[in-house]
Amino acid sequence: MINLFENYNQDSWDLHYSLILSGYQNTTIAINDNGFLPDDVTSPFLFFTGFVNATGKPLHFNEIPVPKFWEIKATNSSGEIFDLNKKRANIHFSKPSHNRFVQSVDWLDEAGKVRSTDHYNKYGYRFAQTIYNRESQAVQKSYYDKSGKEVLVENYVTSDLILEHEGKIYIFKSKADFVTYYIQASGYDLDRIIFNSLGMPFLVKYQLHQKGEDVLFWQEPIGDSLPYNMQLLLDPAAERKTKIIVQDFKTYEQILRMVTPEQREAFTYVGLLYPFQRDNQARKEALILTNSDQLDYVENIIEDFPDMTLHIAALTEMSSKLLSLGRFSNVHLYPNVTNLTVRQLFGRCDIYLDINQGNEILSAIRTAFESRQLILGFKERMHNPRYSAPEFFFDLGNYASFRDKLRNVLGNRAAITLDLQSQYKAANLAMPEDYRRELGQPKPALPEVEDSPLTAQSDRTVPADNMEAEANAAETVYEEVAEATRDLETTDVPVDDSAGDTPADEPLQEAGAALTDPAQVFEAASSQDYQPAQIQAEALLDAEGPSFTVDLTVPVSTDDTEANDFSADALKAPDLLQTEQAEAHTKPSVHLEPNELAEENQD
Repeated sequence: MINLFENYNQDSWDLHYSLILSGYQNTTIAINDNGFLPDDVTSPFLFFTGFVNATGKPLHFNEIPVPKFWEIKATNSSGEIFDLNKKRANIHFSKPSHNRFVQSVDWLDEAGKVRSTDHYNKYGYRFAQTIYNRESQAVQKSYYDKSGKEVLVENYVTSDLILEHEGKIYIFKSKADFVTYYIQASGYDLDRIIFNSLGMPFLVKYQLHQKGEDVLFWQEPIGDSLPYNMQLLLDPAAERKTKIIVQDFKTYEQILRMVTPEQREAFTYVGLLYPFQRDNQARKEALILTNSDQLDYVENIIEDFPDMTLHIAALTEMSSKLLSLGRFSNVHLYPNVTNLTVRQLFGRCDIYLDINQGNEILSAIRTAFESRQLILGFKERMHNPRYSAPEFFFDLGNYASFRDKLRNVLGNRAAITLDLQSQYKAANLAMPEDYRRELGQPKPALPEVEDSPLTAQSDRTVPADNMEAEANAAETVYEEVAEATRDLETTDVPVDDSAGDTPADEPLQEAGAALTDPAQVFEAASSQDYQPAQIQAEALLDAEGPSFTVDLTVPVSTDDTEANDFSADALKAPDLLQTEQAEAHTKPSVHLEPNELAEENQD
């Protein structure tokens, strides 16, 4: 059984994580490779270029080879290369971008149009190069091995691929033919293919021409009718039978209204498992992450809830308007917030207020969800409906309802516990037993998880014998909720607020870039060795080499989405917490959002 994903984005990461926590440690293949796949994910390009067991570190921005006297400039999110005043290239960083590891460099012609792109992997090698025509349309992509030898050429005009492997030349008429050859030649167990796209994975599955029982995890919205490829999967005469598991309940209900009673048997619903970091303690502390000083009703909230401590953090300097809120004794401000402080704030606060008018930063909503914070706000400002319960978002003109809801849950453990169930439902929370019911009992994993290499941002793996314990822990979430709320009224539950003034002992993952590989999902509770990222000015080289300029006016940021102010990869990085991708990254560590994924997948 294998997992076959077209792109390793946030949706793929979530599914991969859910499968592993449920006991299915399948070989995972990403068809498109951006060079920064997690260590437990492979690809046909990774295999044929010989980087499967490679070692090394990502290329730092100041290590890009350039002619003498050219200058490299970089900020937290991107970089540029100049020849005097003439811009020659744009640099794109992997996620998280503040590390300034190079993922690709777009070289420009005299007119400023992109004519070629050098692609770098997490080992610091240039593993691919894309060539563009005068209209900046990609026409060809070459892949290289460690020695720089061209081993694979993909022609975007004719769709042909030419592979040189073990002294032989192979010509494939399409990318689907190439991937099919790779999967069959690699000797993978193809009795079942788990996939989440009706694009390339569907074509590969269709071309195998061998029996099997596959599973499509449908993670997209549905239109007015079933996609044509999905209809083909429902054909009783299909060579490989396919079960379709829909991961959004509203989409599942919509599909059931479209299909015949006979076709309904092919569909079922199973949500996702998430890497929750802690329990909600109902402390009277709320958090806002913003790069904007436009916060709806913020002064009303501060004055109406004097017993609630409001923490407001920004990646940048704060305007005088925001700084003026410091006059209130129950407000704490964090301009130029560090990664460590963000982690502590997510561990300390139990309510997140989604009321800022600007873009979401640091994948705040996903991180708040994983922190089991109750997310409240206004409909007009909702930044990520995927992890927010709609009943906790109110019309912007209806502050009274928002205030009443906040007053009802503030410090009320039973009320928050009940409301978190609505939040879980909105995010389609599942349990390991749901996957086992639909997929059957998992086979014992052959490789030991502890023998797998660590990823760039992880210092610990989860031994295989601990996976069952982690899965059992995830299964008890609903039982714990039921036990906590049994026979309790939402208005008379005593709450101990004594812990409210102390940051949590287990800081969360770095916001927006903290999820580890699915096989390494639970980091140690304490991370005393953690150091916040810092900008370091690069020393100028001698006159014979290029010079480097770092913009120190840009604060260190874990902001990894283009939509957030999560740049194209990552994620996502990673895409959340892929980004993205996560595009999402050295691992499934960045939470990518849908509008970023398309850009990430354009090599």
